[in-house]
Amino acid sequence: MAEDLTPQLRRIIDRTGVKVEDAILDFSQRIAEEAIKLTPVDTGFLRASWYTSIGTPAGNGVPSAKSPKGTPPSPVILASMQMTLMNASAGDTVYIMNGAKYAAQVEYGTSGRPGRRFVGRTVAKAGFIANQLIAEYRVR
Repeated sequence: MAEDLTPQLRRIIDRTGVKVEDAILDFSQRIAEEAIKLTPVDTGFLRASWYTSIGTPAGNGVPSAKSPKGTPPSPVILASMQMTLMNASAGDTVYIMNGAKYAAQVEYGTSGRPGRRFVGRTVAKAGFIANQLIAEYRVR
C-alpha cells in the first residue's frame, strides 16, 4: 500500500515555518510510530519488521527486536528508523515499510480472515498527526 502524505507534510511547513528537514523527521517518525503501535502482535515478528528508507524502497528489512504481545514497540526498531529518517532532506521520498512476507495478508485479510487495516488506520490518522505537530511547533 503506497500513500503520498505530502499534503499533510506541506501543511505542517506552511502553517509553522519549521525547517523542511525537521518536519520530515518529526512527521515521518510519528507516522512510523503509529504504524508500529497499530500492528497486530502474535509472535512479535510483524511488529518487529518495520523499517524505513529514503529515495527508493529498500529490500526486505531485517527484524531487529521482537515486541511481545501487549508491549510497546521496541526502542531498537524506533531508533533504527530515526537514524534513517535523520538523513532525509527536502524533496526526498521517505518509505516506511514492513518486511514481513505476510504483512499484506494481515493488512487486507484472506478468504478466512478479515484484514486488520493497521496501515490503513495509520494513513487515516495522518491529518490528525499533522495537526498535533502543528500545535506542538506553535508552542515551541
